[in-house]
Amino acid sequence: MKKLTILAVAIVFLMACNSENTKESSSEKGDAKQVEQEKTQKPEFVLAEGDTLFFENENFRVVGKEKTDYMGFLFKIYDLSTDKSFDYAGGETDALWYNSVFKNYLLIDAGSDAQHYSFIVVDMKNNKVVKHFDYIVRENAGLEGDKFTYWVSLDELPADVEKPNCEEFEGVPEDMLGYVEEWILDLNTMESEKTNNYECIYFQ
Repeated sequence: MKKLTILAVAIVFLMACNSENTKESSSEKGDAKQVEQEKTQKPEFVLAEGDTLFFENENFRVVGKEKTDYMGFLFKIYDLSTDKSFDYAGGETDALWYNSVFKNYLLIDAGSDAQHYSFIVVDMKNNKVVKHFDYIVRENAGLEGDKFTYWVSLDELPADVEKPNCEEFEGVPEDMLGYVEEWILDLNTMESEKTNNYECIYFQ
């Protein structure tokens, strides 16, 4: 009987030790997990005073800083999947304006007057400009879904094209009138296609 009592005490002691070791092991694992999370956790992004956050998702962040010596913005693009960033400032006299983001492309309008602009497409993943062209600002132009509709000015109409109706510009000097041609850029392929649609325009 005495032997059984000693054996029972020994078993209880071993179980208590095992339980304590399990708690310590779990605690150590928890501490290690917390340390690992702290290592991988990214610091909270703080927007600098005067900057504008134009876009942010799980992949990219686009921040604009107003130019001090000209109109428009300087853009800082963050690739959140690699923690890398780069700047896009254009030329010294480029007035850059945020348009939107499509997939991994930053779409920028560049211009300082009411009629003549440029459209710039920046690949945010590969840090390069993949499209850059001039266009004429029109009410029936702009981005819709994955298509960007724009108009380009023509020195003269193609010989096989019927002259558009310019009645709305009656009385405007002929040397201030011109023609524009409609194009559509597919943002999925980065290919542009003309629509064979032509209009008159008053060049201010």
